[in-house]
Amino acid sequence: MKKILAIEDNTVIVKILQHHMRDILFSIAVHPDEGIAKAIEDHPDLILLDIMLPDRGGFTVLEELKKRNETKDIPVLMFTALGSQDDIEKGMKMGAIGHIVKGMESIDVVAQRIRDLLGVSEKNNNGSHKKQKSQTTKKSSKLAEEKDAPQKQKIIFFVEDDHFLVQAYRDMLEEDASIALWIAQDGDEALTYLSKPPPDVVLLDLMLPGKNGFEVLTAIRSSRQWEHVPVIILSNLGQHEDIEHATKLGITDYIVKANTRISDVAARIRRILFPPVSM
Repeated sequence: MKKILAIEDNTVIVKILQHHMRDILFSIAVHPDEGIAKAIEDHPDLILLDIMLPDRGGFTVLEELKKRNETKDIPVLMFTALGSQDDIEKGMKMGAIGHIVKGMESIDVVAQRIRDLLGVSEKNNNGSHKKQKSQTTKKSSKLAEEKDAPQKQKIIFFVEDDHFLVQAYRDMLEEDASIALWIAQDGDEALTYLSKPPPDVVLLDLMLPGKNGFEVLTAIRSSRQWEHVPVIILSNLGQHEDIEHATKLGITDYIVKANTRISDVAARIRRILFPPVSM
């Protein structure tokens, strides 16, 4: 089995990749020193390296990896939110084999690029090869899907700006034909949905472009149509004051992204959508 070491402080992103690449063994290092130590010890087939890391940047880590005899031949793929041409050229000159900008490509495309670098093809549960599913991320297509969703479907309104996370939840939840997702990628866009009939549940990030999640939540609770819709906060803000503030505004659940598996979040959503019938 091929091994990937992700030197990345956003563990949620790595967990999403793990979910889509279950035939590849992942390990995660949050801090640079931990990442270098794991690279020496495990000698993975590929290193995914973020540029923005705690304590020191990814370029410093890349430089050290390429200087050490134990790690200099391990392929390193820069995997970061920084996508300037200068950053890309700098990484390539230092020995990286490629550069992926988070959120610029779908998770399926990213997974396929990684598989190509590793020389492995995707397989289904029966071991046979399967074609990559085509995904559309254009807003017009999303809106068309929302309008065409049958009324019998349960609607989840997901307010989240992380493209990877959106697709991961869409893939998992829409495997059930009785569930459809509406997507808003910033707070201002989310507010435009309040003129629509209410969904069955809202999944809401707090850190958003434009209006933040608290402002969106306040608007939901001020809407006559939406005021009683269950709202689940899904955020990396896990401080007591954030949870207390959200609770006072009227939420159903509060989930910290980094501490919870996507499958567990999906299970909690389903319990709200399809509560057990009392006998």
